[in-house]
Amino acid sequence: MAVDHLYTKIVGVTRGFRQRNISRLKLYEQLVLEHEEDNPVDENAILCKRANGEELGYLHARLAKEVAENHAKGYRYTAFVKNVTGGGDKTYGCNLLIIFADPSSTDKEAQALMDEIIATDPNFEELRKTSSSSSLLIILLLFLMLLAISCGCLGLLTS
Repeated sequence: MAVDHLYTKIVGVTRGFRQRNISRLKLYEQLVLEHEEDNPVDENAILCKRANGEELGYLHARLAKEVAENHAKGYRYTAFVKNVTGGGDKTYGCNLLIIFADPSSTDKEAQALMDEIIATDPNFEELRKTSSSSSLLIILLLFLMLLAISCGCLGLLTS
């Protein structure tokens, strides 16, 4: 396994302003994963935030433990918004796509996986069809993902 991915959801989404923050998310928006080593509840806690610092919630405890342990071994992780659920009279939720790479993997391998995921994602295809500026939107999104991966942001997990 050089590069792989998983899908999960953010937990703890009802605290503070997290509902408002989640309602503002965009498809494939890149998120920050922050390891909270001094968290009094769980030393492996991984906080999910927007790039502007808005908190969204946490990875569930079992996954957070795995991510924290593997990150210490040199694995790199980055998270993207897969979709936002709820809204209206229902609680907002957020499903994530997390791409992870072992220490021997290359950015080129990570980009190839991301390209494959996007090419087969029906949500992305629907966005492309319904957007009035779909070509520009797709180019911009692909550019941002390539930039994030090529500049080392695949290791966005911070301590």
